[in-house]
Amino acid sequence: APLLETFIFQFLIIEGLFQIKLFKKRILLVIFTSALIFGLCHFYGLYYVIYTFGIGVIFNSFYIILKLRGEISFLHTFFLHCIFNLIVFIGGLS
Repeated sequence: APLLETFIFQFLIIEGLFQIKLFKKRILLVIFTSALIFGLCHFYGLYYVIYTFGIGVIFNSFYIILKLRGEISFLHTFFLHCIFNLIVFIGGLS
């Protein structure tokens, strides 16, 4: 799931939003819009939507910061998502 979600929510949506005039120079609007879509796609209850929205803000910010620095933002964000999911999984085992 992290590969597909990183591709959809960080690459496709963020890069797509930056192509729209309304979003072009509004980084925070792009971050929060993509995070909202990410949260709504994880609709298992209101708490989970809010939780995943917050995680989306973190992933999106990470992606954009690395992109602005000229780094491989997709790959790094994918690995961050993998590590996050692993921590959540391990935490759920106990």
